[in-house]
Amino acid sequence: MYNILKLFIMGDIDYFISQVMWVNFIMFIWFNTDAFTDYFSWVKIFKVKDYKNYIQSNRRMTYSDFIFLNKPNFFTKLISCRPCLQFWIVLSTGFFFNFSSIAGVYVISYIIYKILNKYVY
Repeated sequence: MYNILKLFIMGDIDYFISQVMWVNFIMFIWFNTDAFTDYFSWVKIFKVKDYKNYIQSNRRMTYSDFIFLNKPNFFTKLISCRPCLQFWIVLSTGFFFNFSSIAGVYVISYIIYKILNKYVY
């Protein structure tokens, strides 16, 4: 079983699991918590104060949706689209872990994120 899995990801299993967990950690923090808005409320370019004022009337709005509505461009579309952002996170974590397993990491991390999003949050 280990040999089949090793052939699938073309790398070490420890790097694969670490990369999947980091991708899911970043995605969960960005889309499912208010950690970014709480920790970066002092930086004016993120417009966190405007967001906090806006959610007083519209509680279902997330920060990523808010910035896309206020500044619709490629970058804000990228960070508000879950599969798009996850792809770029997987690609960037490939620098630290293993580039040969990008397809496997993307698929497995997307499945795990969907399961976590359904049952945990």
